[in-house]
Amino acid sequence: MDKLESLQDMDFGDAPGDDNEEADETEEAVNELVTAQILERRLMDIEDALKRIDGGTYGKCIRCGEDLSQEMLEASPESGLCKACKTG
Repeated sequence: MDKLESLQDMDFGDAPGDDNEEADETEEAVNELVTAQILERRLMDIEDALKRIDGGTYGKCIRCGEDLSQEMLEASPESGLCKACKTG
C-alpha cells in the first residue's frame, strides 16, 4: 500500500527540459502508472480473498465452485479462479 501511495503522489514533467529528458520522464511515468495499476489490482484481489475467508468460500473457484489446487493457492493465495476457469 505504501508503494501504491508513493506512485500516486509522483509528479512528472513539472519543468520543461530537453526532448530526451521529457521522453525519459514520460517513459518513467508510464512504467509507474502500470506498476500502480498492477498493485491496485493485487490489493483488490487480496481484499476479495479476505472476504472469501470470512464467508467460508476461500479455496473454491468463484466461477465454477471447484476446489483450487494447493499448488495454485501457494503460488498465489489471492487466487479466485481455478486453472480451467483462468484459461477458459
